[in-house]
Amino acid sequence: MNRALKNILIAVFMLLIAAVSAYYLYISADVPALAEEEGVRLPVVMYHNISEKSRLWGTYNVSPETVENDIKYLREQGYTTVSCAEVLAYCEGRGTLPEKPIMLTVDDGFESFYAYMYPLLKKYGCKAVISPMGRCTDAFSSQEDHNLDYSYLTWGELKEMCDSGLVEIGNHTYDLHSDDKGRVGCGRKAGESDESYKALLDEDIGKMQTKIKQFTARDCVVFTYPYGEKSDGSQEILEEMGFKVIFTCNGKVNLLDRKDGTIVLGRFNRPSGKSSYTFFKSMEK
Repeated sequence: MNRALKNILIAVFMLLIAAVSAYYLYISADVPALAEEEGVRLPVVMYHNISEKSRLWGTYNVSPETVENDIKYLREQGYTTVSCAEVLAYCEGRGTLPEKPIMLTVDDGFESFYAYMYPLLKKYGCKAVISPMGRCTDAFSSQEDHNLDYSYLTWGELKEMCDSGLVEIGNHTYDLHSDDKGRVGCGRKAGESDESYKALLDEDIGKMQTKIKQFTARDCVVFTYPYGEKSDGSQEILEEMGFKVIFTCNGKVNLLDRKDGTIVLGRFNRPSGKSSYTFFKSMEK
């Protein structure tokens, strides 16, 4: 091979290398922009009751050790727990979120949250959202019954936790968390008119809003569907009542954007019997 041809081949080879390098630099530069346009991934975990008694563990009951292991695992993996207020601020363009945000939510308002999870939140500096049932909160606020097998939070306990800055409160209805009154949760009864359905939600959920304001001095903008049950028109009614964040029971990782509108978040139920690694890896997939 003569020298001239060899020089030409070397020049062509160098140009190819430069072109490939430029292409990959272009792709790398675009990735953050695309990620920002697509939004922020937000997984949400849903707990219910917590018990030290193994006979109570199951789909909706876990041990205190499980909760602590979950929190430690999330910290090790670089997750940061966030509040609904922070998510709202991000979506409305008023704030930012950490690199790997995650939200911890607890439904129904069992007193085991105060006994077991609240101390863990303080220990690890984490945040959570508690959505109690109003009727049960009223009942256990008027009596001294603190059996953690079945007791519910009192309004005093809820206020203490909300005042700590680690706990937010969500509206889980006053007395619609049932499936034995001709309807399931906030779902419509068969043949129920729009007017009757709206009146029902306004009365029950509005009553819980009043209680939350009265006992915690907070305006609640978070709603949690009992059983995840909803019907046509339910979201519009909730929006009219001023709710800005709505929790469902759909198992999905949420993608947050900076668009106006109600933030509807899916959640993953946390059962007993799975390690933190197994549960969160399946959730991430």
